[in-house]
Amino acid sequence: MATTMTFSAGHVATAHSIFAFAAFIAAFILACRYNYYDIVKNEFHKYPEEWFPSISATVGDHYPARNVFQFFIGLTSGPRFALVFLSYYSHYNPTSPSALSLVNLVIGVLRSLAAGVWVYVTSTDAHAVHDIGMIAYLVLSLFYMISLAHLSYRRQTIAKRPSAWKSRVLMILGFLCLVPFLVYWFIQHKVHAVAGAYSIYALFEWCIVLFDVGFDAIAGYELSSWNIMFVENTPSEPRVAEKLAAAATTGKEKAAAAANAAGPTIVIEKGAGLLAHMADTYLAFTFWTLLLSLPLTIWYFPLWDMGLSGYESFLATTLSPIILSIPPIRRLAARNPAFFHLISLTGLGAHRVEDPKIRLAMVGVGIGASFVAWVSTLADPFGPKFVKSKEKTIPVRTWTRVVPFSLGLVAVNVVRVFHHSNHPLFPILKTTLNDFGLLCAFLATVVVGFRPTTVEQPTYTVKAPVRTGSAVFAGLAIGATIWNAHSMLTDQGILCRWTLRGYPDPGPDPVKHGWLVVVAMCAGIALSKQAALSRSTVWWMAGTAGYFAAYYVPKVYGFAGGLVFAVHTMSIIPTLFQTLPYLHLGVTISVATMTYDLLALGSVWTVAYAFVPLGEYLRERTHILIGIAQLFVLLGLWSSSKTLGSVHLFETRSTAAAKRVKEMRTRAYGVANVTLGLLIALLGVGTALRLQGRDAWEGKAVEGGKETPVTMGIWTIHFGLDNGMWASHEGIGEAIRDLDLDVVGLLESDTYRIIMGNRDLTQYLSETLQMYADYGPRPTTHTWGCALLSRFPILNSTHHLLPSPVGELACAIHATIDVRGTPVDVVVAHNGQEEDWEDRRLQTTALTDILAGNEGRPSVFLGYVVTHPGVENELYKMFVETARMKDTDPYEEDRWCQYIFYRGLKRIGFTRVSRGHLTDTEIQAGKFIVGEEKAGSDMWWNDPARMDIAERDWVKVQQKRGAEWTFPDCFRGEGVRGHEYHAGGERYYWVD
Repeated sequence: MATTMTFSAGHVATAHSIFAFAAFIAAFILACRYNYYDIVKNEFHKYPEEWFPSISATVGDHYPARNVFQFFIGLTSGPRFALVFLSYYSHYNPTSPSALSLVNLVIGVLRSLAAGVWVYVTSTDAHAVHDIGMIAYLVLSLFYMISLAHLSYRRQTIAKRPSAWKSRVLMILGFLCLVPFLVYWFIQHKVHAVAGAYSIYALFEWCIVLFDVGFDAIAGYELSSWNIMFVENTPSEPRVAEKLAAAATTGKEKAAAAANAAGPTIVIEKGAGLLAHMADTYLAFTFWTLLLSLPLTIWYFPLWDMGLSGYESFLATTLSPIILSIPPIRRLAARNPAFFHLISLTGLGAHRVEDPKIRLAMVGVGIGASFVAWVSTLADPFGPKFVKSKEKTIPVRTWTRVVPFSLGLVAVNVVRVFHHSNHPLFPILKTTLNDFGLLCAFLATVVVGFRPTTVEQPTYTVKAPVRTGSAVFAGLAIGATIWNAHSMLTDQGILCRWTLRGYPDPGPDPVKHGWLVVVAMCAGIALSKQAALSRSTVWWMAGTAGYFAAYYVPKVYGFAGGLVFAVHTMSIIPTLFQTLPYLHLGVTISVATMTYDLLALGSVWTVAYAFVPLGEYLRERTHILIGIAQLFVLLGLWSSSKTLGSVHLFETRSTAAAKRVKEMRTRAYGVANVTLGLLIALLGVGTALRLQGRDAWEGKAVEGGKETPVTMGIWTIHFGLDNGMWASHEGIGEAIRDLDLDVVGLLESDTYRIIMGNRDLTQYLSETLQMYADYGPRPTTHTWGCALLSRFPILNSTHHLLPSPVGELACAIHATIDVRGTPVDVVVAHNGQEEDWEDRRLQTTALTDILAGNEGRPSVFLGYVVTHPGVENELYKMFVETARMKDTDPYEEDRWCQYIFYRGLKRIGFTRVSRGHLTDTEIQAGKFIVGEEKAGSDMWWNDPARMDIAERDWVKVQQKRGAEWTFPDCFRGEGVRGHEYHAGGERYYWVD
């Protein structure tokens, strides 16, 4: 006779709750009793300004609270793991199995392990490891909660068993509602150092604990109907487990037989009219616009703080489609996609707001709502009626929505051609087109809102098994494809700049040859009609090879590879997104959005800015991201072959259905071809206008003679974002024009990155100022960027990566320009940060070697050195003594970053102009005449007695030498647009 012991499984949840709450309560009481003043103190304030402790300080820093907390958490671990597995078994439905049950189990285990990391590795032990554990725990908790809430809903609606899904949803909403407050008060503390802010943040942090533990406690209700039985088997009796397994198998077979009694129903999509097609295309254009805008507006905050700001959390708004895992919300989105499109217009209206934080929030809301609308549209193209019972309702493949989604990306490229790679609807721009674009989006939303149902009757019934691929693989591929498109195909100049080299043959030009990228994208959309080809592994290999060719191979051949990649990426977008109606949407879109976010963050890590934690692991390793992304795409294509192959089988088994599907595909691509033709025509007009503008000045000689001064400047432009998070390219152009610079080096200029909106500042500046441009080292070199603008033709240029063993990669351009018949060398460079002395020393050594190697030619150095002036400073001394360069004004001691050195020229003037509101660095400019200075004049720079050579009275200079010898009048006094000469004014030098 077997001995048994039985108790309710609900007791496991009760034990978990008791131990968890005991851990936090006991730690809080003990920490406040013995270490109160220590745990409320932070890096900015202490008691009484701060009065409430954070969780980390309470449970991780001091004895005895930390030890008691870890003791109770150890007791909690057993019930926690038991809860995870019991939840899996209690929500598993053999009649309607869901892959989400297994996913939830895996997430639950990982969540528990992450909790162990942040509990037992405290912030004082290893701060980075503790933070990683905490962040992983919070992210996994969110996915665990949402997936388990969905399983609870299925438990009640499909299995007809009692569940607490409504209580779980309330806990999730409470958890999510606290996040904005956490972010806000953390920023107030970390960025603004507001007294008391961290205490308020801590209050919300402790509330998160209540919702977290409370969510797990709800499991007690669902598990109360389960018993845990311990049975001692005897040799003469059959095993109880075997009996239960046999019963379960029999039940599963019976349920499966009942489910397959009636054949699945094929649903046919109605064709979309031209107006609906245009509305979908424009709303796709809006989606890609907002996706571009989000990282750009996030970037402003760490850029100015030079460190993580907390606003990076807004990237999580792209996870918004995960809410479609909740059935009522999914039905709402399927029934009213226009509702979410309407909310997304918030992002397009952000340009109306001055406050950068509010603008970022509006963009976050906008892209979050647009993401939900588009995922719902692509996953449920037949409306809310068919959200349920996917086992018997088989929608055919749909092209009416997914093709416009691709066309919207092409439209983004075309619009940017007319605006020198800027996007007129960016929230960092104030143009009349912002409001016009918002109005068009509203009208498109109205069209979508009044669009009739897309379900066509009669339907076609076919008896056949349903086979689908992996939801995880599909999600990986969709996320990687969105990242690929965002990184590489949101501006036609990106592939051109990826394959860039120096003059005289820099490679494909963004205007002259960039249109080929858009044509390739259009070809990819047309090719997507051939589903078998788009899913081909050989075709994937071609696209991947082209991707790596664009990364590694210079100029024409690399660009050609990039075009193949563009065709491939656009051809697979319909294939991947067509799988959404047949897979578990919660799993697929959760994996997709997380994949996109991780790859987007990885693209920042590859540049390895100094303030990025753990940046060394992906520094200069974009090729790793490319490999990962393309591997994910391959997995998704394999999965789609299985999914769409099964759907195609359904379509072909009904002659009427197959005929109608072919008609719908032909109609969808017919309308798309009209749109493609219109976009290509607009592309041709925009390209022609740009090239016509260039022809007006390229190749023409610059006015002046041998004795006409040449003005050269250096300016760090801070990636084209001003102090108020507005685009600064127009202001930069106005300042360069007003200062009458003939040659200017621009630093921090490489903006072809996701976080900078994939813009090219040199296109606008070159064409509006009528100056030749050298973009500098290509984006794949992972530098901050340096560029050269010159009114004189650039004869030759070489791009350099300076030694950077510790910090960010430093870049340099060594160019030779034709100054009215005389070759003059110009070196533009950006050295590393103050903290990395060895980097700066090695970089300066490399620069002086470059300058010393052409000592027989007139040379000018325009760069960012990071040192005080004077030969007593090693880096400065290397330029003066090793490279034999002269400082334009060595007695100007108020300098640290930017310098202008020269050799073989007559220096006649130097000035510094304030930065205004455009950047964080001043403009420096020097005036020169081509030709050697007279004997003796080369000694002025180390002889204080000869300072009388310097003349500050610009009126006298104009009278003696002419107006072209002086700097412009507009910067004197109060200046113009916030730019004015520094207190030292202007200085002019000459030797008669």
